[in-house]
Amino acid sequence: MATRKAATKEAPAKAGKAKAAAPAKASKAKAKEAAPAPKAEAIEFGSAWLVEHVNAEAGTSYSASALRILLRKLTKEGVLQRDSDGRQRYNFPKGERDPQVKAIVKAVKEGAGEKAKQERLDALKEQRAAKKSAPAKKARRKVAPVEEEVEDDDDLEVDDI
Repeated sequence: MATRKAATKEAPAKAGKAKAAAPAKASKAKAKEAAPAPKAEAIEFGSAWLVEHVNAEAGTSYSASALRILLRKLTKEGVLQRDSDGRQRYNFPKGERDPQVKAIVKAVKEGAGEKAKQERLDALKEQRAAKKSAPAKKARRKVAPVEEEVEDDDDLEVDDI
């Protein structure tokens, strides 16, 4: 009997080592695949910094979303230069000395932020009005399900009883 106990104790220990080794190999393989992914450059002077800077310089209380509305408008007008159709994060590497930052502060002082916000609200109102006034799509007609005749299982009628 001593041999049986020794054999059963060793078998689970070996199986446990094999199971522990398999996930370690799999995680190393995943790490190798994920490792070559390039990291995005760190943004020191981004839109969060810009909100604080603009509010301090112009004496306003813009939120980040309101300022981004202005940034999109300025980009559309050609005041700001962006690559990739405006799909990357805002970055002003020179900080407050950046010419784009100076242009943004100037625009905020002139009231362009309020104008941009109002234009955006007006455009949204027009879209909603157009949606409401547009003719409603015809709904698909619901086809009534064909009812099958159900035969009575009762062969006897009430009169026959």
